[in-house]
Amino acid sequence: MIAVDGVFDGEAAAKLCALLVDTSFPAPATVVIDFSQAREVTYIALAALLNAPRKEAVRLKVRGLAQRHHRIVRFLASDGSSMN
Repeated sequence: MIAVDGVFDGEAAAKLCALLVDTSFPAPATVVIDFSQAREVTYIALAALLNAPRKEAVRLKVRGLAQRHHRIVRFLASDGSSMN
């Protein structure tokens, strides 16, 4: 699990995306990203996280987001991306 706190903006998304690419996960892996301690989550950061390149066998699961953020995640993931 990766806990996000403070502000999750474009810069934070870029750091998280780099972490997901650089970290070795056993295949197939589900990585839980917990936003429950985040003070602010921007839509652009969520879009960057969803669309960022990552290893094929890595599936993202999010928790702790506000309902409005879940809607945007569902919308952005409707293309079949591996995030829920």
